[in-house]
Amino acid sequence: MHNVRWYQMLLLCGLFATAVCFADTTTPPLNTLMTTSEGRTLYAAWVEADYGFTPQVRAAYLAMTKAQVQAELIAAGQTVPEDFLKWIDSDPIVEATVYGSPQGPVNVLRVLRSLDLDLGAEVVRKQYTQLALAMAVANAAEGPSVDLSPRQPIDLTIPPNPLKPVDTRDPNRQLDVNDYIINFLADHPVEYEDKQQPARMVEVQNPTDPSQPLMIEATAPEAEPIVEKRTRPMAAWEVMDSKEIQAEFNAYMKEHGFDVHIECETPRRSYIPHPDREAILAAAQVFRDAYIAKGLLPAARDAKPTPAEYFAYLIRNDQFQFPAELDRHWPLFPLNAPWPVLTYLAQSPLPLREGDDLWARYRDGGVIHTYGHYVGNIAQNGHLLAARSLAPFDFGYGSEQMMLKDGGVCGVMAGISTTNKLALGVPAITAGQPGHCALVVFRHDEKTGNYGLFGEQFITGAATTTPHALWLFEAKPVRKPMVYHSAVAWMINYDFAAGLDTSMVYRMLQQLPEADRAAHGLTLIQSALARNPYNLALVDAAQTLAPTADQQIAFWQALQPLLADAAKKSGCPTDSLYSQTVTAHLMARLVTLPVPENRTTAQEIYDWLKSQKQPNYPAQTRYQTTLQGLTAMLTNVESDLQAHLSGQRNPTNGRAMADKLAAAAAQITDKTFRKAWGQKMLGKLARHEIFIWHHRYRDHVVLDPAATAAAKIAGQRLAPRSELIEPRLDEIAKEWQNATRLKRDPKHCDRLAGKIRMLIPQVRDMDQRNAWRRKLLIITGHRPDVQNYRAMIETADWRVVSASRQNKRARGHAANAIDGNPNTLWLTDNGPEDAGGLPQEIVIDLGQDKTLRAFTYLPSVNVAAGMVDQWAVYTSTDARQWTLATEKTFNNLLARSASPGRAEQVATFAPVVARYVKFVAQHVVEGDSAVVAELGIIEASS
Repeated sequence: MHNVRWYQMLLLCGLFATAVCFADTTTPPLNTLMTTSEGRTLYAAWVEADYGFTPQVRAAYLAMTKAQVQAELIAAGQTVPEDFLKWIDSDPIVEATVYGSPQGPVNVLRVLRSLDLDLGAEVVRKQYTQLALAMAVANAAEGPSVDLSPRQPIDLTIPPNPLKPVDTRDPNRQLDVNDYIINFLADHPVEYEDKQQPARMVEVQNPTDPSQPLMIEATAPEAEPIVEKRTRPMAAWEVMDSKEIQAEFNAYMKEHGFDVHIECETPRRSYIPHPDREAILAAAQVFRDAYIAKGLLPAARDAKPTPAEYFAYLIRNDQFQFPAELDRHWPLFPLNAPWPVLTYLAQSPLPLREGDDLWARYRDGGVIHTYGHYVGNIAQNGHLLAARSLAPFDFGYGSEQMMLKDGGVCGVMAGISTTNKLALGVPAITAGQPGHCALVVFRHDEKTGNYGLFGEQFITGAATTTPHALWLFEAKPVRKPMVYHSAVAWMINYDFAAGLDTSMVYRMLQQLPEADRAAHGLTLIQSALARNPYNLALVDAAQTLAPTADQQIAFWQALQPLLADAAKKSGCPTDSLYSQTVTAHLMARLVTLPVPENRTTAQEIYDWLKSQKQPNYPAQTRYQTTLQGLTAMLTNVESDLQAHLSGQRNPTNGRAMADKLAAAAAQITDKTFRKAWGQKMLGKLARHEIFIWHHRYRDHVVLDPAATAAAKIAGQRLAPRSELIEPRLDEIAKEWQNATRLKRDPKHCDRLAGKIRMLIPQVRDMDQRNAWRRKLLIITGHRPDVQNYRAMIETADWRVVSASRQNKRARGHAANAIDGNPNTLWLTDNGPEDAGGLPQEIVIDLGQDKTLRAFTYLPSVNVAAGMVDQWAVYTSTDARQWTLATEKTFNNLLARSASPGRAEQVATFAPVVARYVKFVAQHVVEGDSAVVAELGIIEASS
């Protein structure tokens, strides 16, 4: 099967975030300081500088590293021109970048020289030096394999469309199975409307020959689109959407002597697991093979360009000049920005044909796609998603063009936006969040000159976001959380040149003898961070090197005034995620280091731990146990648990309490006592394991993480959820009984009814759900003043599976038809300009199988418009096979619904077991759209 696995990678909503790793300070050095004369000179200068980083040490480091690079080039039989080396030495930024690279200066130099050969010295050394450096650093791993032989600069060539359609009716050859598949589709044309924006010719500068201006066809978005009716061959997905066409296709293929048979349900359903998955995939494979064989669909995505080709593509676009009348903002991001913020561009080269198509959309129409068609959770299966809209296409799977056509969920949306930005020279990359995929983008503030990394399509914050790009400031680049990438921008805003010097220090640290690194490495690091405190690789290295808890605290305290001083500089955060990350790393180290024997020092560290906004309970409990004793510590945790149970609980403080319990238990060395203490905590949580949490306008049933933690400590399993939730349900029923008494508070009843409606579907045990519902209905009774509540309870676990049409505004959504509130409506029109049309249908999931004997319809108001007087009801147990239960025509419906108000219309039928009900509005008293206040059922037992 052709590979569409990339879809699964992009569409899975939350790629796991990479854990924060401390810097690897034990990486084998290229050469130890003491084995060369240049190294010994550097070592002597370092000692003379009291182990700090001074201008003399910097000069000695550069001399040593340049000697190392020359030695490696000679060993590899390679040379670079003297003028190229002199150019590097003449620019402090270039020099510091090349010779300070943690990944190996010789490899960065090789890639940079290769770009110099391919693009020319004018481009690399004068016009786009920062982009060249970004390309060199991002592709340093390719350094040993790059070609350094002299050659002519490249000419940018956009590859043509690789598809070469085959004549599937060629009389000079015997037609094969794929010919007949394509011919069947061609013989079943589909009519469609083609909307085109009127175009106008605009003169623009020719970037390759300014003396010969170009005329481009630019769309005029302010003009009315031209709509033409056209025909096209039927698409594969349209065959898979229709049983009738499948039968015709099968007969056609059999008639021509081919054993090709497809039979499947529609691939367009938005949920998985799809009931007909294997049949759909088999059918899709038949058509995909035919499309590829006959030149209508690429077998694979276009190949990515070389760094030099992508470089040439980016600068070609950057040099384009738009005429003033087009009012295009260009460029969208400066390609002469400091190279660290350009590395997303350098790491993510787009196939040139794809990028050029996106560039043309912006150039000619100002179009930048940042989102696409959101299709639901079928996107979790890339093969089904591909089948959903399988048709001939010029671009392969993985391209933005295909993503935009097929749609998806968060991964695809982030991919669409990222790819568009990259094509237009904006550094962007997709990023993982818990259960979600987003993107991050570097931006430039033209007023302040500052740079920053910002998130888009976020559902969580930067602290839980990991860009899907390598962080290039360690010896072994890996994916790092967003704060590492953001720190690159802060480092630039603080002092770019000084920031590059800190990279030199990081590399120098790697080459120190181990004993010197342990003895004086912290001094070297602190002297570098005093010049620029935003190198997280150095901070991580320091926190790895500091051997004792008090030295860890001392390093942290020394860093704080440096960050506070950064507040004087624009674009440099101080008390922010950066400081929080450094603090979190420190506390993680404190857990692994012995508690100081000096009681005063230990008390100071404990007080510091308690003062932090980000608590680290394992560290706190260790210090508290040492200082106060085990009994006092456990008593304190027990008091915290009691306060937790009596307060307003939510998942966050539940997890915090669980962490406290686990940390406390870790201090109990006696296993029997630890287990007994866990049982004691579990006893305190008895009948409180479940709580109700109101979040985002609804209530949620939550198992307290503290209960899970206590059970684990006790070596026990919690009771089934149905048993744990029962006390909460009893409490709500008692509250409902009090609220619905004769002298009741309507507002309180409304709030409680809303909570009940939200909770009923979350009671997973069906018997328990129904029993609780019956109890609430008995309490509610049949008083007229509470009938609305009765309906809300009865329909609480219903949901709308699909609706053929609904008003775009919330007041007209299909869900209003089953919300138990007669004052909300399902409307099938979208205003005067869009009457809606009939018939219209809605499919309702009743939550479980029920035996039905009637269906009810409540019109909206005492007017004719929208009242449904002819309707049909279908039932199903699986939402696939439908049976007509009844068709009903109500004569003189308006009179039936006259004063004193609305009248519920009832259609009875023979009892039938069903979970799904389809209501079809066939005709209305007046107008061309349906209006529904409420839909309902009557069960056979009623």
